[in-house]
Parts: sequence; structure tokens; C-alpha cells
Amino acid sequence: MPKQAFIAPHLSTEELKEKYRKAKDSVEARRWHFLWKVANGWTVKNSAIAVGISNSYGWKILKSYSTTSLRMVICLWICGTQNRKNLMVLNTESQQ
Repeated sequence: MPKQAFIAPHLSTEELKEKYRKAKDSVEARRWHFLWKVANGWTVKNSAIAVGISNSYGWKILKSYSTTSLRMVICLWICGTQNRKNLMVLNTESQQ
């Protein structure tokens, strides 16, 4: 039996579902859909297959969501990875 993935309780399953259904960007919608499936007890592998992403990308999404604040995750997804270092600095400074 596969190991159950940890997902931080930033949002309820209903809130995750709402995020993926209302997302206007297809990439953002897939990320929220993936998280919603994992939060509902699906394995990372099966969730990734269902939403059309790779297993390793699914683990990256899950790690990003579970180890950072919800605000930071949304900023990273919207701004992309080019501004990641600047956002990390801002996030660190805002937590102090």
C-alpha cells in the first residue's frame, strides 16, 4: 500500500475544490485540482495521472504547498519561478 502523503491544512477540501474550479489559468487549475485529489485521500501518483502531470511535478507541488504559507504558494504560482528569490526574501522579511 502506498505511503499517505502529508498535505498542510491551509485550506479545506471544499476550498481546494473551489480554487481549482474557479482558476482561470489551466496550469493553476491543475495544481489546485491535484492538491484537492491528494487532500481527498488519493495517492500522489494517481492524482498526478488524473490531472495530467508527472509524478515528480506532483511531489514538487505538494512540497511547495505544504512547506510554505498559502500566500507564498499563490505568489509563486502567479509570478512564476523567475521572481522566486525576490519572493522568498519578501516572505522571510514579513515573517520577522
